[in-house]
Amino acid sequence: MTIPAGRGDDADHRSEWVSRFGEPLPLELLGIEPETSDFATFEGVRPHRHP
Repeated sequence: MTIPAGRGDDADHRSEWVSRFGEPLPLELLGIEPETSDFATFEGVRPHRHP
């Protein structure tokens, strides 16, 4: 997940949030914290450092 900096047309995504499946994902801008334990992954996909 990327985290926006700025607003509107001047917004930019300069930071990134990485978490493990099963950990809550706090989305402060939206005021929610979705549970990720039900998310699935594709078999055979290797972890990577960048999207």
